[in-house]
Amino acid sequence: MFWRDNKKFAEVFNKAVFNGMFIDPNQLNDVNVDESTMLRLNDGATTTLKQTRNVVKSLTSGGAWLAILGIENQTHIDYLMPFRVWELNFINIADRLMR
Repeated sequence: MFWRDNKKFAEVFNKAVFNGMFIDPNQLNDVNVDESTMLRLNDGATTTLKQTRNVVKSLTSGGAWLAILGIENQTHIDYLMPFRVWELNFINIADRLMR
């Protein structure tokens, strides 16, 4: 729940990623955290990929999306985390391409 607050969410990105003020918390909107898509395989079969992100927000200006930002919480070091985030990004992109 902590990172769902737009001010706290913007602050972590402004300090850790952008080294100063860049994101206005008023430009952040909640995004559905469920990522899923159905993929059609070469043999004609289909498979569904589904994952859930922890916190996702869209950065908008004038109604247009500028970026999608997400935070994945961890309670311990998980060296496979980059691969899980990669999978989440793949599912998101694949879903948009299949529309």
